[in-house]
Amino acid sequence: MLCDLPDGLLYKINLTRQQLQEETDINVKTLNRTISQLKEEGFISLEKGKICYKKENYKKAVTWLQEARRR
Repeated sequence: MLCDLPDGLLYKINLTRQQLQEETDINVKTLNRTISQLKEEGFISLEKGKICYKKENYKKAVTWLQEARRR
């Protein structure tokens, strides 16, 4: 669901982790570790167990990509 709400939400994945696992065919433990790492690094947010991509996450990703290109 793509949106631009006042709280800065750009995208929200309305799937459970089990559904994500089935869609991606990634082991649930690997999926959980990856989600946790992305959240810890600020690339995604979690709200009520759902993965959210906010403007602040987008800015973090753009900055990371710009720095990676310079290397």
